[in-house]
Amino acid sequence: MRLCRPSWIVLASFMILAASAAKAEAASETPLDCLAKAVYFEAKGESTEAMRATAAVVVNRTKNPEFPDSVCGVVHEETANACQFGWYCDGKPDRPTEAGEWQRAIEVAKAALAGKSPDPTGGALYFHAAVAPTPWTIERQKTATIGPFVYYKETAEHAVKLAKERARENVAE
Repeated sequence: MRLCRPSWIVLASFMILAASAAKAEAASETPLDCLAKAVYFEAKGESTEAMRATAAVVVNRTKNPEFPDSVCGVVHEETANACQFGWYCDGKPDRPTEAGEWQRAIEVAKAALAGKSPDPTGGALYFHAAVAPTPWTIERQKTATIGPFVYYKETAEHAVKLAKERARENVAE
């Protein structure tokens, strides 16, 4: 189907407005909103332990200098190639539709934010579905497998390499 100029302008305007609305909504989210959504969209339908592990990765990232220092910053982080959490940039509405799973995600997120949930990942900063091909795991140490997910943290060697790169970048500035 070929769009005439007025239709194209309307479509482009709608897309810009939708993106602006999504960014405005994200800007008003609380840490609980952000963490609960990450838990929900990454681990709904999985065990509570898998949900806790997802929450732990987000919280662990807030404590690592390679990532933003806020829960929402971690969840909304975009890199040159993609978003850290695919659901955030998939173009679909970020509104939970399964009430029971949403309530579980909220409870897991509350416990994680209050420091009342142990970290089942062993300090992981990364995870992926076990069935997904992941070349980035080469420089990372596997810490756990929980449900369909595999969890990783930086190896000591890779952490040193990142620190050196960061120091070079700071000198160059």
